[in-house]
Amino acid sequence: MKVSQQKYDITSISTLLLIHFSICSIGLLGFISHVASWIGGAFFQSFNIFIVYSDWATLSTTSTKPIELVQYALSVSAMLFYYVIVLAFIKTSSCLADKTLKRFAPTRVVIIIYLGLLFLLNIWLLKDHGEFSNIFFGFWFLILVLPALPLVNSWLDRISNGGGLWTTAICVSLVASLAFIFYPYITGGLAVSNDYMDIPEQTILSTGIVDNTDYINAHRIGGLHKHDPRLGLGEIQLPREGEFIKLNKSEALSKFAKYAPRKFMYEDRSAVLVVKELMEPNEVDILSKIAANEAERGRIYGFYYNQMERAKFKKSYSQEEKEFIRKNKRELSDQSLAGHYFHHQNTMLGTINEYVLGKPQSQTVYLYGWLSTVAIAEGMKALGGITFESYQKVFYSFYPFYYLLLIAAAAIIFKKIEYILLVGVISISSLYLLGFEYIRFAPGFNPIRHFFDIFALVCFSWYLFSPRRNWIYLALALVFSIVGILFSKEFGLVLLLSMLATIIVRVVVDHRKATSEIILMVIAILAALAAVLMITTGKNPTLIYVLMGVASPGMHWIKMFSLLLLFSAIYVLLIKSRKAGDNWLYLSLFWFLYAQGLLIYYVWNPVPNHLMSLGSVLGMLFALLLRNLSINYDWAVKYEKKILLVSNSLLVMVMFLPGVSSYCLDQRDYQRVFAEHKLHRWDFSRAQFISTMDPNVFENSVQLINKYSSRSSIYLLSKYDNILPFLSAKYNAMPFTEMALSLVTKKEMDMSIGQIRHDRPEYLFVDTDMERNHLWDIYEYDKNSPINLFFLPNDLVDATRGRAMVLDNFAKVFEEIKDMYYPVETGQLITVYKLRGAPA
Repeated sequence: MKVSQQKYDITSISTLLLIHFSICSIGLLGFISHVASWIGGAFFQSFNIFIVYSDWATLSTTSTKPIELVQYALSVSAMLFYYVIVLAFIKTSSCLADKTLKRFAPTRVVIIIYLGLLFLLNIWLLKDHGEFSNIFFGFWFLILVLPALPLVNSWLDRISNGGGLWTTAICVSLVASLAFIFYPYITGGLAVSNDYMDIPEQTILSTGIVDNTDYINAHRIGGLHKHDPRLGLGEIQLPREGEFIKLNKSEALSKFAKYAPRKFMYEDRSAVLVVKELMEPNEVDILSKIAANEAERGRIYGFYYNQMERAKFKKSYSQEEKEFIRKNKRELSDQSLAGHYFHHQNTMLGTINEYVLGKPQSQTVYLYGWLSTVAIAEGMKALGGITFESYQKVFYSFYPFYYLLLIAAAAIIFKKIEYILLVGVISISSLYLLGFEYIRFAPGFNPIRHFFDIFALVCFSWYLFSPRRNWIYLALALVFSIVGILFSKEFGLVLLLSMLATIIVRVVVDHRKATSEIILMVIAILAALAAVLMITTGKNPTLIYVLMGVASPGMHWIKMFSLLLLFSAIYVLLIKSRKAGDNWLYLSLFWFLYAQGLLIYYVWNPVPNHLMSLGSVLGMLFALLLRNLSINYDWAVKYEKKILLVSNSLLVMVMFLPGVSSYCLDQRDYQRVFAEHKLHRWDFSRAQFISTMDPNVFENSVQLINKYSSRSSIYLLSKYDNILPFLSAKYNAMPFTEMALSLVTKKEMDMSIGQIRHDRPEYLFVDTDMERNHLWDIYEYDKNSPINLFFLPNDLVDATRGRAMVLDNFAKVFEEIKDMYYPVETGQLITVYKLRGAPA
């Protein structure tokens, strides 16, 4: 009996499809590994914080085991689901794919080359590629579904003919979701977490309520020995047992301590050398030579040997200590920085405070724009006064107002619901991807800075498309650009220059008579110069350092060239699609030039949030480019509805849904802070909100300021200068709104010292702990610490080290002028100094 044998041909459609999908399954396994690592890192590793292992168990524990188990379980499930879909597709869709294959008629060699390249790509995906992994997986997914395009096309034919209702519903839902983000701010219901390392707070543990400062010091959490402003100056920073050597003070010993100020500190009051980290042998030798006698040498070597012994045994954290760390992880991160929430909010709120208190405009730095600051201040007055609550209501109202105007502008320009949805999904998804925390603390992302670009865009579109008297709309567009300069000089100038450049290109390319355009452009340029020159404000003295790269990361060359190549591709697209009198081309060009100008913000600090903050501009640009395509290419005209449907669907899946998920998780994590800490009601005349910060120390400082100063200005040297002036209804007369982070070079230091010596203020308000060493504010690196479950091993170490350097540098200002003053009253946070020789 003859057994029939099935003949396999690599060019047969079913075989080719099976090979294609089997190779792509390698990339699927890489994607599952990527997801498993994220799940393991985000969830399973945090469970270890409640487990106290024995030493023998620690030695035999595999930290990656949860990830391996998740990877296996997900891979098995995904592979079953994957091949069921592959089988169904091959059985039902082979004929559609076969028609497509015959249309291109590839040879066997071409097929083999394609499969070889496909295999290499999928093998490449098995490796983790960091921040570029998502891009590679997106490319892999497009290749995976390539055989399904004929089937997808037939589905799109059916969906695009009846999808208007769904499109409208999604668009309305997007707009409504703005209320979810901004309702807590506009209604004043958002509580404020503890932003400062030294400010007291209490954590609710399962064993009871504990004071954070006392608990951290007693349990040596992170190696910290926190300063407690409630205790008084005489009890600050006493060294703990096992962290100091009893040595008599000498000049050589003082020089040695300064050799590594983050590691050694000589404590005069106790006559001891405090040692923060494990000493090196050469440091021990130097110290032994400095020692005054044999007894001191013996203590040095004894201390070193004890250090070596302790280093062999890691600190064991109890379940209660791990619970404390977990419940404070967010605030520990914020407090490790030299400035976080109030530092950022002060750039706007502090300027508003200076404006309403009458600080000379020429001395006030309007970092986020003169007119925008004035508008918010006047809005606050209309809501009942200059308070923190009215600030939040007015400031955050600009977010939803701007995005509603953006949707309205899209409706006016495109007149198609699909394009309106496209603009909405990109811009609002970018808000969610920007994240809860960045919206909460960073005023620089507020669209008030470029609020009038929408008005300028709509008027410019009317100028291009109106058949009669279009110069009126151009005049309005230019007016809104000038107003934009008053609101924010940088954004407004980029908007105006982009518009002027587009007008010039249009006149030159289309050989237009442009008498009215030239007259309006000249008037606009003169008005812009008047706006820049006549509105005299204080100059930002640290701008040059920001541009020089201080406190900003470098941009990876791949990101830089990818961005520039994208610009080049857009220019090619615009030129290729150019037709005589094509006004969509010039509208697209205007907005493209504007987007390029704003993206310098991303180049300066190439982190995702800076890109997401421009989501409204980029969303409108994408829609304009797509519309430009759809009217200039036959294939784009034919498939316009399908392209929009696919684009909107993909954007909802890859931007909106992940963005909402990420935002909600971060918001829930922030809200959990207030469920796990004792809450305090702030009841200042200018600030009434719920916080984890104990307000008593601030009340003490405000009372001192108002007791010794009746004027609207004070001279304040304090790490709390981003909140105390506002609470006291005073402004700081020092050269910088926030002193510590502004002393970048000797120039700023000399400017600050010179101002005090020149003005000779009668009273000077200075941090009570200004001259203390901040060695104990720096985290110790401990690879076994449960803190590392929430932070990268050196994150808190580096952050607190930088904070300590900033504050130690700040203290040099007071060191230079303290002989001019003497203390008259000491408070918990600040001490009042009086000028020597001033009348009693």
